[in-house]
Amino acid sequence: MTAVGIDPNDCIYPIAMAVVEVECKESWKWFLNTLKDDLGIQNTYPWTIMTDKQKVSMSIFVLIYPCLIYRCTDLYHV
Repeated sequence: MTAVGIDPNDCIYPIAMAVVEVECKESWKWFLNTLKDDLGIQNTYPWTIMTDKQKVSMSIFVLIYPCLIYRCTDLYHV
């Protein structure tokens, strides 16, 4: 699992990475809670979450980041 950011020059930089046994709701919940705690996120309104797969339930994102903007895209890695 990874979290990346985009700087003002549209460059992507890594924020966090985790290796988990299996991609499941509990793993995502742990990753998102750890990310939120480590970054000191109090207000989730200005944050946007984008995923390239629909394996993760929207309910996990809303539970941890109640005011976020969520988008699911079809990204194809070449």
